Amino acid sequence: MQNRGTLYAGTMLILLGIVFLLFTTADWLLVRMGIEFNAWRFWPLIILFLSAAFWAPIFIWWRQRTKVIGLAVPASIFLVLGLLFLYQSLSDDWRSWTYAWSLIPFSVGLGLFAMYALGQPETRSSGLLWSSVVVGAIGLFFFVLFGSFFGGTVVRIIAPFLLITVGVAVLGGSFLRR
Repeated sequence: MQNRGTLYAGTMLILLGIVFLLFTTADWLLVRMGIEFNAWRFWPLIILFLSAAFWAPIFIWWRQRTKVIGLAVPASIFLVLGLLFLYQSLSDDWRSWTYAWSLIPFSVGLGLFAMYALGQPETRSSGLLWSSVVVGAIGLFFFVLFGSFFGGTVVRIIAPFLLITVGVAVLGGSFLRR
């Protein structure tokens, strides 16, 4: 095979077409059988498929992963958004978007951490690790903060405990350094 990238892109397009065909066919068949099922409630699976399409080159070309390791960031963003939208679509909890948007910075931090963890050992930098932790922590902080204001009962109970735990950890870390 001359160009593995073309093979990969063609395969991904075929698989995406099959997913669309399955959604349409399953919905049509189930309605004909009298079963009320809306396959399009699973539309976030398309976003999860895109995430897999971004993750795949990292693992397919493992020995040359330093050339494609940057795909981990968009892959992580698509992964978190796909899971979030799948939850919202299946539970009809679209109101959670008032605070769940803060998972986007978390997903960037997750992608940066994946770049660090999956990269070649000789090219790992502590700056990448720290930036992933900082960006991810900021996203989680805002998720907990806004979730405590706008979230449901469970989030309102758990969020203050998480904030207290993070505060104790920050204070403990600063006292231990002295």
